Amino acid sequence: MPSLTIRNIPEDILEILRARAGRNRRSLNGEVLVLLERHALAPATDARRLIEEVREIQRRYTVPTVDHDEIDELKRRGRVR
Repeated sequence: MPSLTIRNIPEDILEILRARAGRNRRSLNGEVLVLLERHALAPATDARRLIEEVREIQRRYTVPTVDHDEIDELKRRGRVR
């Protein structure tokens, strides 16, 4: 099986990888392979579909805006004289 050597890995990144590998009960090599499979080799996200999903969420959860005149009118209606 082919192999890959990565040189000059910053110490903090190496420690993060070691910690992840330990939590996931994998070797360092196994953890790096899993990360590559999940992230670097994952199918590309369709940007248009993602943008449309975000817009739909925004439409669903956006609060209608109220201008200053409407706020003043609502205040007047709420006051008892």
